[in-house]
Amino acid sequence: MPSQQAPCPVCGDLLAVSLYDATFRMPDSSELLCFAVPGRLCARCSQLLVEPDLIEALNLGDGRCVFAIASDTTLAEHASS
Repeated sequence: MPSQQAPCPVCGDLLAVSLYDATFRMPDSSELLCFAVPGRLCARCSQLLVEPDLIEALNLGDGRCVFAIASDTTLAEHASS
């Protein structure tokens, strides 16, 4: 993941680095939900930036992010028997 201090390539504002739950609209108008995607979000221009390798791994291709919200991750501890 790139540095937290990296500016947005669109507007130059600082980016919020986190895990995001996101909806991607695909070229065929279907939508793909992805949970806990590591990315960088610019609040000013509403851009979610995801690493190209991750886009390829998730098979997002020409999908466009239409919604993203920071994940509320919960860690669970399993009891031993």
